[in-house]
Amino acid sequence: MSFADWIRVPRPRPYATRRLVCFPPAGFGAGFYRPWPDLLPADVELWAVQYPGREDRFTEPCRTELTAVAAEVAAALAGAGPVSLFGHSMGASIAYETARRLPLARALVVSGRPAPSHQRATRTTRYLDDDAAVVAELDLLGGSQPDAFADPELRALLLPVVRADFELIETYCPPPAPPLDLPVLALCGSADPRMTPAQSADWREATTGRFTAHALTGGHFFLTDHLPEVVRLVLDHTTTKETDMPVPAELTVDGVRASIAALLGVDVDSVGAQDNLLLLGVDSIKLMALAGQWQRLGVEVPFLELAEDPTAEGWARLLAATAGQTG
Repeated sequence: MSFADWIRVPRPRPYATRRLVCFPPAGFGAGFYRPWPDLLPADVELWAVQYPGREDRFTEPCRTELTAVAAEVAAALAGAGPVSLFGHSMGASIAYETARRLPLARALVVSGRPAPSHQRATRTTRYLDDDAAVVAELDLLGGSQPDAFADPELRALLLPVVRADFELIETYCPPPAPPLDLPVLALCGSADPRMTPAQSADWREATTGRFTAHALTGGHFFLTDHLPEVVRLVLDHTTTKETDMPVPAELTVDGVRASIAALLGVDVDSVGAQDNLLLLGVDSIKLMALAGQWQRLGVEVPFLELAEDPTAEGWARLLAATAGQTG
């Protein structure tokens, strides 16, 4: 299957220089990550994995073999360039197996999932339990919606998906494999009923690269209560220093501040790096004047993305990235 089959882009950012591929937990689809783009800078584009059997792939049968799903996602991403991977719970294991098959994976963030060594040691078969037990497990993890499962019709639609996902994760046994050679960040909830922070920290065994572990307060779905902090941790982990061509002085933060100050007829010190430039008086006419200056440097001006982060810092980052793409 193709990129379009597996990947959803909730907010396309054609001038983005970083791509973050996010893998949903059991029972969820790509929509699980719908709130994330609001928290991402304009140079990061989120790609959410869409598993079969849910949302716009509802008519397709669910998959129950984890490594097969990872292989298909890796194939879909093969021509997409460098990416960072994030996965929560079941999604963490799929992200890990995808990273093993994807040479251009640059970083991995695993959330709410024990390290592979603990997954090999613990085997469960909850997918064989009756419906009431499956719902009880969801309630324990905090990932269920009681109203949905109280409705007989919705329950009949949702439970087969959840049961298939339980089978996928519970029949998965991570094979012994060489460690990854990329940075890994492991996140978990301090009160997760199905794992401990120590089991999360043992993800260090899965990589020879830089490793960091963080435990945040909360249970299995701690990330919904700490989403801004989780996104910040992910961005810090997946941001690397690039050895690009020198950026023209006009496209640095100070260069953008100076251009705006000159256009507005104010002292440069009155234009802060993180001030909202629209509130300072940079309207569409002034923006077009600035765009003319930048275009003379060979930059294709990303107008839509500039509007998303109207600060000198945000504009400098976008313009420098665009200059690197067109230079």
